Parts: sequence; structure tokens; C-alpha cells
Amino acid sequence: MMATHVVSFSDSAIRRLSANEEVTQLRDPRYSLRFRYGKDRQTGSWYLYKCVKGREVWRKIGNWPQLKTKDVVNKLPDIESRLVTDPEIETVTDELTSVADLLCWYRDRSKTDRNLGRSRRSTIRWAINRHLLPRIGSLSLEDVNHAELDELLFWAMQENYSNATVRSVWNVLKQAMKRAHKLKHIVVNPIAGYQFSDFIDQSISAKTTEIHPHQIPDVLHQIESAAKPGQILSLLMLLHGTRIGETRVAKWEQISFETERWHIPAKNTKTKRAHELPLTQLAINILRSYRQWQKEQGYAGAFLFPNQPKRGPINNNVANEWIRDVSGGEWRSHSLRKAARTAWMDLGIDYMVGEMLLNHTMSKLDQAYIHTFAEKQKSQALAQYHDWFIAENDFLKTHLVRDITEIERMTDKSAA
Repeated sequence: MMATHVVSFSDSAIRRLSANEEVTQLRDPRYSLRFRYGKDRQTGSWYLYKCVKGREVWRKIGNWPQLKTKDVVNKLPDIESRLVTDPEIETVTDELTSVADLLCWYRDRSKTDRNLGRSRRSTIRWAINRHLLPRIGSLSLEDVNHAELDELLFWAMQENYSNATVRSVWNVLKQAMKRAHKLKHIVVNPIAGYQFSDFIDQSISAKTTEIHPHQIPDVLHQIESAAKPGQILSLLMLLHGTRIGETRVAKWEQISFETERWHIPAKNTKTKRAHELPLTQLAINILRSYRQWQKEQGYAGAFLFPNQPKRGPINNNVANEWIRDVSGGEWRSHSLRKAARTAWMDLGIDYMVGEMLLNHTMSKLDQAYIHTFAEKQKSQALAQYHDWFIAENDFLKTHLVRDITEIERMTDKSAA
């Protein structure tokens, strides 16, 4: 027979009475709640007890200690209202009952979230579909705890993936839980307070630069032997320090040979702020030669890096494959951006100018600096950097001379 003890509900009262095995159920006269101890006496379950239309109705609300007393009490009015409205409802706490329900809800919501960039939406989709759903999707939200996450997610992933990758997946799970709780889709966040270090206590080292300025001649030899589109993609990133995401979607209409500017729209940048890059004579020659090459290959479309035969630019996966083909896996796309930044520092280019060229987010004070000095300083910095390139690297010397000759030939042909 179930022995019920009357208490004022609190987590401390539940812990105190757990030692008395004669007490199997607790109730508080103030609330339509019942608490039942589990077999181990260290856990338990919350139940809603209500008389609806002349009959007793019991519905499980959640598990303790995941669902603490203050949380269930705060949520109780909403739960009772749902039950009165629909006495036959099976779940009174939330429409999301399993981890899979929550992850699918968050993934689908992220698809149309305009505040998220394409790269972030892709990361969310990858983390959920590739890792979270297969590994922990079958868990109910009530069963999520340290032990389950460690065995099914962290311990399983760390065997085959880097700690940085595991953390990326963990961050998606944390954000999904946090968002669902904030929007009241779940009564309590089952991983609130959990930290990555609870499962993996090794620090994650910052990624190395991988390309130092003195190694750039070797990198250029790799670029020289690559297929033309991968060659130009790599060169543009190395010459301007641009991100792969904003480089791969570039359009010819955003390149102006007349004003010597490359305009990157706000929608294509990570900071969601439009970016203007000066074009040196080296960059102009390379781009003109590449455009002519495209036309000779039968393409006169809008994109620098088209995803033929489909419309639009290449996607992120293809762009990274091109970079891997160029580097042989020795460096990644972001290594080119880092290499440019390091070279600027070695050349004595002003720190703030370097930040402007990278289109990093600025403070209001820094933005005032930008308005005063931006264009002139950026042009001088890239001219100095590209002059160093030409002086130090035979590939670009040859490329520059060849491109100038090709442009002159094209100009003479047009005039004739």
C-alpha cells in the first residue's frame, strides 16, 4: 500500500524524506501535485492529480531531480489549464516529449531563421542529422542526464572525432534545449548547467596558422599546379584575406575594373556588413585573365565560381574540396586568411587597417576611425602586400607579365 506523507513541497523536503522507506508518496495541500519516489529513493516522478468532470485524472509531468520543485510549481497553472481544456490529452507538459522531437523542431525552425547565416544553418543541420538524432534521438527528455550523454554522445564521438568537432555538436544541442525552454516548449531544460568540461576536460587548442609568410612561395607552387577555378579561388583569398563563404559566391557585377573595387554585399559577409576591397593591378590582371578563360570554356554567366550545370555559385562543400585539392590536405581555406593577416603584420601594416581588410566587427570608436581613413589606408596596405608578393614570388611575376600581355592582345584585337 502506498503511504502518503503531507509536506510543503521543496527539494530539501524530498531529500530529507527519502531516507524513510515507509513513505512512498508526498503531497502538498496547496497544489494538485503528487510526488512518488523511485526504487532508488534518489529519484522520483511528479504527477498531476485532478478531478475533471467528476472523475480522477492522473498525468505524469516529469522526473525529479531534473524537474525541480520550483519549476513544476511555476508551470502548474498552465498544465492544469491544458488538462481542463482537453481532459483526454495524454501529455500535459509539452508537445516535445523526446530528444528527437526537440531536435527536429529546432532544425526546422533554424531553416527559416533569417538571423542565422547559411554556414550556421548548415552546421545545425549537420550536427542534428549526422550526430545528435542517431545517437541520442531515442531518449525521452526526462531520461537525459550526464551518464546517458557521456555514453551515447561524448564517449562515442571522441573516439573518431576531434574535441573541437564534439564541442561544435554539443553547442548545437545546448542551443536547441535553451531555445525550446525559453519559448516554453519544454517545462525544464534537462541540460541547464551542464558544461562541455563535465564530459571532456581537455582544453581545445587554437588552430595553428598552418601557413607562415615564408611558406607562401611553396603555397603558390601548389596553387600554380591546380585547376583554374581552384587556383583563382585560392589566390583571391590569399591576396585579400577573404573568407571562403564570401569568396565562392562572388559575382562579376560586384567586380569593377573601372573603379578598382570589389564589393561584397552585406548578405554575403559573416558580419552582415557590406565590405569594399580595393583591387590592385595584380588582382585586376588575374581577374581579367580568368574572365577571358571562362568565356573560352563557354561560360559567360554571373558568377566567378559557377556550380555548373546548376544555376548559382558552388556550395561550401565544393569550395572546400577545391581547397583540399590545391593543398593536398596540408592547409585549409581559413589558413589562407590567417596567412594574409600574418603577412600584413610582418610588413608593418597598421593593426586597425588589417581589421578593416578582414571586415571584423568594430566598436563605435573604431568605426569613427574607419570613416576617416578607410579607403586610402586599405588601398595602400593591399598595394604594399601585393608588391611584396610580386617581388618575392616567381609565380606571380610570371602570372603578372603573362596577364598583361594577354590583356594587351585582347585590347588590340578589340580595337582592330
